[in-house]
Parts: sequence; C-alpha cells; structure tokens
Amino acid sequence: MVPGPNLHDVARATLFEPLGLGLTEWHTGRDGEPIAASGLRMTVRDLAQIGMMMLRGGTADGRQVVPSQWIERCTSPIVSVDEMITGTPPTSRSESRWDGHRETSNARGSDMAKAASGCS
Repeated sequence: MVPGPNLHDVARATLFEPLGLGLTEWHTGRDGEPIAASGLRMTVRDLAQIGMMMLRGGTADGRQVVPSQWIERCTSPIVSVDEMITGTPPTSRSESRWDGHRETSNARGSDMAKAASGCS
C-alpha cells in the first residue's frame, strides 16, 4: 500500500494556512499517523479563528475555506438527547451529534451529551 499524505500536512495546507494559523502539533499513534479525533494542539486564538470561520459559513477574509454545505451538515441537529436515551441508535457516528436540547429529566442525559460526537 502506498502511503497517502499525512493528515496534519493536509490540514495545514487546506485549513490552517488559509486561516493564517500559527504552529500546530498533532500527536500521533504508534503507527506514526496523527490521531484524528484528538491530540491536535494550537493556541486558543487559532482555535477561535476556526470557530469564527464556522460561524461565517466556512469563509475567512472573504474566501470560502470550507464548503458551506459541510458547515451546514455539521451544525445541524440530527439526534436529540431524548432519542439517544431511548436507545434509538444513530445510523453513523457522524450522525450522533447532540442537538443541545433535552426534554426529559432522565439523569443519563448529561452522560449522553458527553458521549455525543462532533463532526467527523
């Protein structure tokens, strides 16, 4: 198998540099690949730049950095905590984002919110 580009290198070229972010570090697993779900280190200011880009529909300095359709999908509620509590499984991990609303008083809700994933 021919190795593809490194995740951190791709992220630097397509997201971090267009946003003007500073140095970043991404911890790697034993295989040398960046751990995609965690381990990315950057300054709070740089993280805020990513947040602002998200709030602006994927744009920064008038340029579309991330497709607006991807931003819409990642920020749209798909599974409520109540659905998670009832045991109705999401169809995929990317569709298990918590929508931030909870109608029941079941104490498991906070645990379910912690377990809900973000965009993938």
